Amino acid sequence: MSFIFFAQANAQKSLPQNPEPGKCYIRCFDYDKIVEWEEVDCSLAKDSAKNFKRTKENVEKLKKYQKKLIDLGYKLSVTGYPDDRTINAHNRYLAKKAREERRRKRKEKRRLKRERKKQE
Repeated sequence: MSFIFFAQANAQKSLPQNPEPGKCYIRCFDYDKIVEWEEVDCSLAKDSAKNFKRTKENVEKLKKYQKKLIDLGYKLSVTGYPDDRTINAHNRYLAKKAREERRRKRKEKRRLKRERKKQE
């Protein structure tokens, strides 16, 4: 009984929040963007799943990225495949980078404002 509950919980975890029955969704991993679910034509989703090829270069690049995320304190495994933990860590990392960039811009803006006041 507990196995069925666990399997259902895992299946629900790997879908978008409010999936519509009969529609297909995919996640595309990009190093510069937050990974989000996209609705696609079901025939395209099946074809892309069949034609997916893990090249050695892509696997090695992702393994290096996963090691970088681990070094930054995120908990995930180095698999060379963008699993749920990798995607969650990636999204949190990008959000953190965006916050730091906004803070940096605000500080720079305040510094420039202070300099203008001093010059007046």
